[in-house]
Amino acid sequence: MSQTRIIHLYRRFRPEFTGDGIYYEHLIPLMAELGTTHIVLAFDTPTPASIPNFNFQIHYLTSSAGERSRFALILWLWANRNNFDVLHIHSHVDRTFLSYWFARFVGLRVIYSSTLEDSADELLAAYRPSFRPLVRLLFHGIEFFVGNSPRLYSGKSPWIGSRRATVIPQGTTYPTLISSEDREGLRRSFGIESSDIVLLYVGSICARKGILSLISTFALSAANNRHIRLIMVGPVIEPEYGANVFRNIEEASLTDRVMHVAFAENVRPYYQISDVFVFASYNEGFPNVLLEAMSFGLPIVSRVIPEVTDTFIEDGYSGYLFLSDDFHVVLDDVIANLARGKVMGEHARQRVHDSFLITEIARRYVSLYESTVRRHSLPDTLPKKISELR
Repeated sequence: MSQTRIIHLYRRFRPEFTGDGIYYEHLIPLMAELGTTHIVLAFDTPTPASIPNFNFQIHYLTSSAGERSRFALILWLWANRNNFDVLHIHSHVDRTFLSYWFARFVGLRVIYSSTLEDSADELLAAYRPSFRPLVRLLFHGIEFFVGNSPRLYSGKSPWIGSRRATVIPQGTTYPTLISSEDREGLRRSFGIESSDIVLLYVGSICARKGILSLISTFALSAANNRHIRLIMVGPVIEPEYGANVFRNIEEASLTDRVMHVAFAENVRPYYQISDVFVFASYNEGFPNVLLEAMSFGLPIVSRVIPEVTDTFIEDGYSGYLFLSDDFHVVLDDVIANLARGKVMGEHARQRVHDSFLITEIARRYVSLYESTVRRHSLPDTLPKKISELR
């Protein structure tokens, strides 16, 4: 049987972002090993002077000068109409749906992924009420909707239905843990004492991620425990908000206890030297960094995001879930009971092994692609209901 060939359409090509990077760097190569071929189309990202080195082709629809034809995507699809089988849309780039219907016209199967506030109902709500009946009809140009969490499951919508929607979560690798001796040596190389308790956050610095909430809570805990340190790994993507974050750190006299790493080529060492992973984000589609932290056996302290974090973190067993007013209390509890936190981390690591290995996620995507091309219907191995993700 010939290989299934997939076009991945993104508004922006952002391999430095965890969720996107997981797809580019890990999922696509794994799916290729399972007999599929892939290309990435970047819709808004200007063509860089140096093309990133990945094991797949990247095509930029926007020139280095920021110029893009209104019909650049349609023209590209027409020129390559015989080279691919599936158009996988990862960002809603065409509000007219013209290019999606054109893809169908030239014989491509069309799949849409929801990753953050872009389930079918949320997309529909972005249009004027008078346009929505038409938009419902235009959405039939998309054959299947994939949500990466139950919150983004488009099958809840009566005008989509379970036969046109599924949930495939993010996935992660399953790292081999280093020995206690190697861990202590690694911590010393970062200037961390054996008595220090290291809290880790990985992600961008922006309002949605709740970093100010994280800093204020850390300040409360740090006032009662001089051994607590915080490491934040990720870029500032909202400069004014970032400046406010670092001003708060300075005003709380915590500069020497907070480390910020704007970019890390390899995040693994930061997971290995840390004791607790903290996550204060207010809104997520599926926060892959939590899976990464769980795979390293770290206890999680995360804000409750309904139908997202509570679908893979069992409160009190594989981590802690907090409401806004409880953050400080929950964090102090896990810091005071690191032995119990270590057991939670072991449960979290097992949860990743059982349900979120990236190799299994790759298999599920390949099954979806191939079934779409062959039968135009969801295979029985894919979850069609929210409860099947738990």
